[in-house]
Amino acid sequence: MIYPSIDKILNIVDSKYALVYIASSRSKQMTKTNYYQKPLNEYKSSKNIGRALEEIYDNLIHVEKKIKEYEEQLKQERLAKDALIKSNQQLQNQIEAKEKELDTERKTKKIEYRTNEVVVEPADYNSIKNKIKQLEESLKMNKIDKETSKHTINSLKEEIEKLRN
Repeated sequence: MIYPSIDKILNIVDSKYALVYIASSRSKQMTKTNYYQKPLNEYKSSKNIGRALEEIYDNLIHVEKKIKEYEEQLKQERLAKDALIKSNQQLQNQIEAKEKELDTERKTKKIEYRTNEVVVEPADYNSIKNKIKQLEESLKMNKIDKETSKHTINSLKEEIEKLRN
């Protein structure tokens, strides 16, 4: 039979679950530190879990009931979590609004054609001509792929024609 009996210990601790948690925590602590509340020969149990139960029964371990404190702490943590979620949602909405604004701005103000890392803005006629010259020179020096560069040059020439009209 176990000493002390669980019925007697439950007068000190509210629930079996709390008893198990407290006794196991104390038992682990004894195993790690080899610290005991009384001399080893005064314990009736040879195992640390039994010794932990004896210490609880002998009131060597004080069990404090902090339910209200834990509930308040949980409430504060939930409120903080809700605030973070709300803040995160607001930031996400701001990001989406900014992305929509930028997309609209790109569509209305300028159209970019990207070819071989060349950005062409249709409104600038001289820059298109300079890009064509650069591509033709690169083509002559065999620095870039002939087919790709011809395609790029043709698309730039089409842009010039559009600007003239």
